Amino acid sequence: MVSSRINADISLILLYVSFKFTKLRPMFDSKLSSRLALCVILITSMVACAGLDDFKTEVTDEATIDGTYLMNTPSSLDFGGKYDNLQLSATQEFQDQGIDPDDVDAIYITGIVIEAINPEGARLDPIIRSLDFSISAQGQAEKLIGRSIIPDSELRIIELGSPSASGCSNAQYSDEMNCAANGAQWLSSSFAEMENIKDYATADSMSVTANVELKQKPLFTTTLRTTIKLLVDINLF
Repeated sequence: MVSSRINADISLILLYVSFKFTKLRPMFDSKLSSRLALCVILITSMVACAGLDDFKTEVTDEATIDGTYLMNTPSSLDFGGKYDNLQLSATQEFQDQGIDPDDVDAIYITGIVIEAINPEGARLDPIIRSLDFSISAQGQAEKLIGRSIIPDSELRIIELGSPSASGCSNAQYSDEMNCAANGAQWLSSSFAEMENIKDYATADSMSVTANVELKQKPLFTTTLRTTIKLLVDINLF
């Protein structure tokens, strides 16, 4: 990145100034020299902190729900490709940034979005009762990263990590008891927001799995697209 090269150049300049200052120090009184030394240290620290950077990326995969899925029984969603043996360091975004796994400080999941792409824009609430998402990697215990219970109200996109991911289908009611008492539906979701998954994401491979529970047998085959949004913190020094 251009910014990282600039920061590195500034750091070298400051180190050079610090070296020269050491030689010139006897020319200044003790109080002034101490203040100047402190300034150099503070500026160098600020530049080093500026070396911390981040970028956003997304990983998308698809799965199909058909007539073979059972009702009221959690079943595994069979993703087509990217979520099985996922290697984030091999993705285009990492290559474009020139980032190695050792450069990564942390990786956070900032959201999970589920939508129908065939039929496009189909309602999800008539067939899906709940969804669970987990990640796993060699040497790491399986971790639940998101769960959602779907209400009986018009819902075409399920978005975990958004402010609307939990609450009543009737915004008038803010708690689950009043929501149910007035005939509305409560959307419940949990989400591992801003939890560091670096140990999973920088492993040789990470897998994303999902379980879905259906309300009724599908009348037609539905293809779901799931997008996992990530925030990658990197240390440029």
